[in-house]
Amino acid sequence: KIAVLREQLNVKEADLRMQSGSTGRDLKHVSDDISQMERTKDEMGEKVNALNKEMSKLNDEISSHAQAASRLESNYQNMHQKYEQELKLDARKSELGKTYADYKNEHQKLSEQAAPLKQK
Repeated sequence: KIAVLREQLNVKEADLRMQSGSTGRDLKHVSDDISQMERTKDEMGEKVNALNKEMSKLNDEISSHAQAASRLESNYQNMHQKYEQELKLDARKSELGKTYADYKNEHQKLSEQAAPLKQK
């Protein structure tokens, strides 16, 4: 948009240069044309400023969204690590429970075998 507006400004400036060289124009007409061109230039400058402000706002929004996405990605990574750790801990807990049950059965067998010896 800015490039288009600049191109239009350049075309109008070229037109002004072409018109100022022609004969039969008095100072009033040239002055009116210059005033009109200045108003057009001011309007284009205002449009450029408005577009720059809009672009700045969009850049701010993009930055804000990028930061939010980064925070969410970090939170996801942390939660995923905790989940993986929890899975490992659950597997270890299950393994230890099985080992404990095996030791308990072994202890009971040994106690049953030792019971006759204790009665003697």
